[in-house]
Amino acid sequence: MKNQYFGDIHDFKKYTLLNWFMKGCNDKLMVAWYLTNDDDSSDGGKKKYLEEKIDKENKEFEKNKHIGICNRELFEFLVKNHQKKNIGVIMEKTNKKYICENGNISFFDKKLDDMDRKEWFNELKQELNKTQCDIVFADPDNGIKFNNEESKKHIKLSEIKELWKMGKSLIVYQHFLMVDHQVLMAGLIYRLYNELKAINKPFVAIVYSSNVAMIFILQQKNKKQFESLKKQLEKCKDLKFLDVFSFNSENIKI
Repeated sequence: MKNQYFGDIHDFKKYTLLNWFMKGCNDKLMVAWYLTNDDDSSDGGKKKYLEEKIDKENKEFEKNKHIGICNRELFEFLVKNHQKKNIGVIMEKTNKKYICENGNISFFDKKLDDMDRKEWFNELKQELNKTQCDIVFADPDNGIKFNNEESKKHIKLSEIKELWKMGKSLIVYQHFLMVDHQVLMAGLIYRLYNELKAINKPFVAIVYSSNVAMIFILQQKNKKQFESLKKQLEKCKDLKFLDVFSFNSENIKI
């Protein structure tokens, strides 16, 4: 994650999903940005959606074709603030509601560039214990690194395992490579389920678009929240917002 990405279409989709997932949930959410320094790339430039106007007369999903209708308040907030290119804006007390309506949320925004990776991850775990967060949204640039090689753009499988051992549910941002997405998503679900089931059987499911996905690695107590999320996604299916992958860990034959 980089500050230069703030407010792009992926942010809108990520924060909307988190908002829907946390509705009616008593658990606390930790947004753990795998934050790195900005660079000279054009990444994070997908902000054209912010230039379009929402038809304020039509408030129903089926009558309004603008993606912003999925989360009108967040959309309007990002229109006003995206040029600041600073994730700190959404961490402010009055703005937390755009991710979690009841404010039951904490943030971890220490830069990976400024710290040893083990030190950084240990501080994340300490913050989780301090804030008593049960759900972790991990937001790296690219997603999961299964071979545990050092990469600031990924969350390592070993880190997922450690958080899982702590009893946390995880939601992980994943950027797609130029491969068959259906095969990749099925492989991710198989691999994560098999890696974690000896500790505690997870419910693993994926919500995706053409080039990104959100991987839900959930303790069984949080599975019902995913079912509620699916109902919200169904309401905006015509907007090409995000889809639920038809395969999940419950389809795996033991």
